Amino acid sequence: MILVNNPGSWSHVYPPLLHAKWHGFTPTDLVFPSFLFIIGVAMAFSLAKYTKDNQPTAAVYWRIVRRSAILFALGIFLNASTLILDLLLNGKSIDWSTFRIMGVLQRIGIA
Repeated sequence: MILVNNPGSWSHVYPPLLHAKWHGFTPTDLVFPSFLFIIGVAMAFSLAKYTKDNQPTAAVYWRIVRRSAILFALGIFLNASTLILDLLLNGKSIDWSTFRIMGVLQRIGIA
């Protein structure tokens, strides 16, 4: 999804990596929901090995919170990096109206 949302040059985009204009969908639009579904299914198997007597321990909750925070922070960093690079390399002022708080990695971290 990072490649779909940030192709580099919008004039040279590989057609399967384009979103549908408005109605309908392309295979690209199915990747993110399918990935979140697979994450949810895999969590049941993953949590089973970290539990005692089918009850999660405090360490399990700490891992979940830590991983979520790292994913959220990494997503914020990736979204802010384009603004910071424009400031440093091109001297453009930071346009906060184009900054997205909720990107793909942030949504995975919350899920």
